[in-house]
Amino acid sequence: MFPPHDSRRTPVRRRPKINCKTCIAETLQRLAEEWEARRNNRTGLLDAYLTTVLGLTARLAAAPRANESAAESENERRMERFDALLRQHYLAHRPAAFYARELGLSPTHLNRVIRTMAGQSVHEVIAGRLLDAARRELVFTRASVQEISFRLGFSDAAYFSRFFLRHVGMTPRTWRIAERQRLGV
Repeated sequence: MFPPHDSRRTPVRRRPKINCKTCIAETLQRLAEEWEARRNNRTGLLDAYLTTVLGLTARLAAAPRANESAAESENERRMERFDALLRQHYLAHRPAAFYARELGLSPTHLNRVIRTMAGQSVHEVIAGRLLDAARRELVFTRASVQEISFRLGFSDAAYFSRFFLRHVGMTPRTWRIAERQRLGV
């Protein structure tokens, strides 16, 4: 058994305070250097640096503010948990009730929280995540619209096309052609 700690004899070591802004700047510098060097197997490092920067930025943004209420910080935590669940399950096309149940909220309350934090309903956020993935696939892959629809969890390519048309205003094929021309790809 260890003897009781006597603070008069042994100074307590405290970790030095780390300045998030400095860490972010240093990590961005490392990311830029790695990008410029164009060495082999750099993808993993670039990914790690970017993830670190985003995590530190989120931590800095979430730092307690003097005028923030407990409800606001609780809603931010709920939003983070919802976002993590959405990243994990969006391809399964889970209903809003699934996310609410996982977060221990009613669907109505979850919708209220998401609308307050994101300015959109739960359904709009879920659709936005699917649309972002669809846009990425359409621009950066040569996969057919049917392949992309199946990758994104749609059982029918026609339904995916109607979904995309309803939200974007163009069919996936038309949007792909226009976007590739805009980007010069």
